[in-house]
Amino acid sequence: MAPMRYVVTGGTGFIGRRVVSKLLQTRPDDEVGVLIRRTSLSRFEHLASDWGERVKPVVGDLTAPDLGLTDGRSAILRASSMSCTAARSTTSRWRSPPNGRPTSTAPGR
Repeated sequence: MAPMRYVVTGGTGFIGRRVVSKLLQTRPDDEVGVLIRRTSLSRFEHLASDWGERVKPVVGDLTAPDLGLTDGRSAILRASSMSCTAARSTTSRWRSPPNGRPTSTAPGR
């Protein structure tokens, strides 16, 4: 089977860095790109020192057209065989109502 290229969003976060590590452990011939904001580059570099050469940063913005990538970079992603994985967690906020029992204010609850 030909090597795959994965793109992980949220790869520098709590869940995402575990997704990247698991891909590296279970897919020894594959490459992983981590979509990161420019402001997260130092965090990526710290994590990448443990991950090794198979992990590359993809500096962009998930909310921008074409992920905020340059034309050449987005064309490479479109042309390659890859899988995109989103690693995201939800932060719940808790507040105490008058009866003193916490209530979740997380979306969908």
